[in-house]
Amino acid sequence: MGSNSSCWSWPGDPNLLTLVAFQAIHEADIILPDKLVLHEVLKLIPPQTEILISPKKFCANASAAQEELKCLGLNALEQSKDVVKALPGIS
Repeated sequence: MGSNSSCWSWPGDPNLLTLVAFQAIHEADIILPDKLVLHEVLKLIPPQTEILISPKKFCANASAAQEELKCLGLNALEQSKDVVKALPGIS
């Protein structure tokens, strides 16, 4: 089974990511970003890393989107992939 972690991105400045978050992003097989994660943070993701975004998230259906992301993450873990859920920080 793979590993699962979350990393929080600081609002407004990707330079304020912790070293642990930066390493998690670079070691992940799959990133599950929240739609509020800044584009500047998403640009730090290596090109070979798969990024999965829930299409339901953009239809104002947050609970269904979270459930879909959870299922995508669990499926990836069952395939022994390292999964990181990227979340926006709180200012």
